[in-house]
Amino acid sequence: DKADSSAHEAARQHNGYPGFAQLPVHAISSAHLQPAAARARDRHPAMADKKRQNCGEVLAMLKVLDLFSGIGGFALGLERTGGYQVQAFCEIEEYAQRVLRKHWSHVPIHNDIKELDGEQYRGSVDVICGGWPCQPFSTAGNKRGESDHRHLWPEFNRLIREIRPRWVIGENVIGHVTMGLDNVLSDLEGQGYATETFVIPACALNAPHRRDRVWVIANSGSNGVREQSGRRSG
Repeated sequence: DKADSSAHEAARQHNGYPGFAQLPVHAISSAHLQPAAARARDRHPAMADKKRQNCGEVLAMLKVLDLFSGIGGFALGLERTGGYQVQAFCEIEEYAQRVLRKHWSHVPIHNDIKELDGEQYRGSVDVICGGWPCQPFSTAGNKRGESDHRHLWPEFNRLIREIRPRWVIGENVIGHVTMGLDNVLSDLEGQGYATETFVIPACALNAPHRRDRVWVIANSGSNGVREQSGRRSG
């Protein structure tokens, strides 16, 4: 619709952060993504099991705290690469919790992100991932942004400060590009993270609809974010 088209065009023209990449739909298909996934497995130190065995190396998998977990989409995708292991979930919906317990019976589930103390995971988590609630930014809603009571990026950001993971992986709706994404990137970069943002549509994986989503990837450039730095890393 018109609102989606406007948000999409804003994503194309977004130049506040040079790393923002709009991927043309016509240039993306599962055939394009599969070779890229294979190359990523070869490059990632924790993914190339065969090469690791041949070299006699023993490298640890990346430990993940999965926020706003839903029924485990992030966890499933990350673990299928062979390079990640989920340490804990945070999900408030009872039905989703039942699904998580069925498939990850050994992984603890925190109920409310507002009550989650990140200090317990400091030093033991390499990656924080999740999609904070999209309703404040969705073109299908009232678009109240940061004034919406469901705006939970501040809690996500609080846990990043407390845990200081090397990597952050976030996802949200395309409307976030024109409503609050700059603040998310500013929060991350203010803590010493280098950030990249991408818009990837569902049809890139042959889904029968477009469904653009913005992805935020952030890296501290070290084993821990430099304290009191204020400088970009990476």
